[in-house]
Order: sequence, then C-alpha cells, then structure tokens
Amino acid sequence: MIPYIRNKSFYFKWKAIEKYLESEHEIKESHQGLIIDKMFMIAANKTKMRPLGQLDWAWYTAKTLATAMNENRVLQYYESMLKDKRSDRNKWKRRDEEMEMKTKYAVRAGKASFICER
Repeated sequence: MIPYIRNKSFYFKWKAIEKYLESEHEIKESHQGLIIDKMFMIAANKTKMRPLGQLDWAWYTAKTLATAMNENRVLQYYESMLKDKRSDRNKWKRRDEEMEMKTKYAVRAGKASFICER
C-alpha cells in the first residue's frame, strides 16, 4: 500500500518516476525530500537525488532513475550522475573537512562502506 503523499511537489515527482517502475517501492516524506526504499532521497524543490548518508546531490531524470531502481543500480546511477554537468559542483574549499563530514554522515546513516570521492 502506497502512503498518502501530502506535499504536492513530492506527489508529482513520485508519479513521474512511478510510471516507469516495475515493482512497488516504500516511500516516506521528510522535510528535505522524499525518501525511497530507505536508501535514497529525491529533493523537495529540485530535480536532484542522493543516497542517504551522502552530502552531494546529483541531478536525475524520472525515467533513468526508475530504470536504475528497476535494475537495483541506484548507487551506480548516483555516481555517474555526479559527473553530469547538470549536477552541482563540489564547492568544498578544504578537502579534509569534506571527507570528515561525508564520513560522519555515512557512519550515522549506517552506510560507511559507501563514501564517494570526486
């Protein structure tokens, strides 16, 4: 059973992705975005996504994200989209501070094995 989505923006973003999906997925609203399968989040106001525990947002299209979800390759899709020109550039001035924060958030989310470096 799909939960009721209160935020209109989340609803339309989810519907755009859902029409390409081959199976049902668990979704949950949060103040930052829509959490899908307790694994990644799509942003509330932009066409961006990121795995939980990551700081960098990557641009996505509904069809390609749904394809990655169908093939269980969301993390690989995220890594490839980080390199896309439409994704935000890394704006950290101190590289060591960036890795510190990324490690902290990955450990907190229980995903310390996946820390993406650009």
